[in-house]
Amino acid sequence: MEKKSLTKGYKKTSRIKTHRRAAGVMSRPHDMMGPYKKPGQPTKFSDKIHKQMKSLYLLGLTDVQVALGIGVCEDTIHNWKKSHPKFFESLKDWKNESDLKVEKALRQRALGYEYDEVTYETSKTKVDFGVKLCEGEITEIKTNPSSKTKIVTKQVVPDVTAQIFWLKNRKPDEWRDKQEHDLRIEPVTLIIEKTYENGKD
Repeated sequence: MEKKSLTKGYKKTSRIKTHRRAAGVMSRPHDMMGPYKKPGQPTKFSDKIHKQMKSLYLLGLTDVQVALGIGVCEDTIHNWKKSHPKFFESLKDWKNESDLKVEKALRQRALGYEYDEVTYETSKTKVDFGVKLCEGEITEIKTNPSSKTKIVTKQVVPDVTAQIFWLKNRKPDEWRDKQEHDLRIEPVTLIIEKTYENGKD
């Protein structure tokens, strides 16, 4: 009687190929989060993206933060820097403009500054309808919120912390924190006092 093979009808798979596929799956971190997907086409640079990036860089954001803001990876921005020289020059100007704003604010804080505080007060005006009753005249009170009352000039005193930060960065040799340790050993003088009594040492 002829024995039937239990493996008949099943496709034989090489153990080597199986191990290779298993190794390939384990080497991809994407499989832990879901099915592996091939990367798509890179995002094309456009005027719309240019405007979006300008507004983000002027806020002082880094390349990583800007990439997250417009929905691309950081490498895409680096590729745009190489393929679009004008964009790269504009990017440096945006970063410099943002840094200058911070430097101006820091300098202003370190030196102190003045500002005008404008206060407004609603003025009330009575309007007579000309109708007289037993209780008296009927009046309506209207408010005018745009009436300016006074302008007060206030002064903000210089901030010592801002001054120290500014000087440490501008003149580090003169204003950096110096930690000097005195390792000199001073001589110790031992004084022995003796008490003498009459007839005794």
